[in-house]
Amino acid sequence: MLQDYATNYLWLTYDVSDSAQIGNVLDAECYEIHFSLTWPRPPDITAPAGNRTIVPGNGLAGTYTAGASGDFISLTSILDSLTETFITAPMTIELLNDYNSSNETFPINFPFIYGSSTENKITIRPAINAANISITGNGSAILKFENSNNIIIDGRPGGVGEQRHLTIQNEDTSGSAILVTGDSKNIDFSYSKILG
Repeated sequence: MLQDYATNYLWLTYDVSDSAQIGNVLDAECYEIHFSLTWPRPPDITAPAGNRTIVPGNGLAGTYTAGASGDFISLTSILDSLTETFITAPMTIELLNDYNSSNETFPINFPFIYGSSTENKITIRPAINAANISITGNGSAILKFENSNNIIIDGRPGGVGEQRHLTIQNEDTSGSAILVTGDSKNIDFSYSKILG
């Protein structure tokens, strides 16, 4: 039986849902501990400090999708994951037809991403079967590149052809569609409609 004066160590564990995505945050609280029917007790700390972000263990590489049916719901969530990890090879982010920029937090901030290089570029484009993708919002900027490198924004679905199917638009007349700051370099835009 546990005594009031005893020091007891307990571990708080998580059961992660199959629908959890990279970039989601895990946090937990414990309000009461039961060792027997007569001994319910609240812990001294019910909400331990800290949380955990779901990240890929070996870095990101390859193709990921953004949209309601994608790997990520938004560019913001992908970029949040990239700040917690790194890339190990070229990476492509494809915007699906069900991509909705109302899921974004503006400005969408592109920070320095570990592993990014002239060989390991990050390409953002509409998916091969996507059309008329729009990243539209209000604010000081829609896309903000801050100390970021080696990023390609390509408005062609699947990166082929010559049709422009990506619009980046700031509806705030005092804001910018694109803001490049700090030591950002090798940021390329092609086949995109940029408004604002």
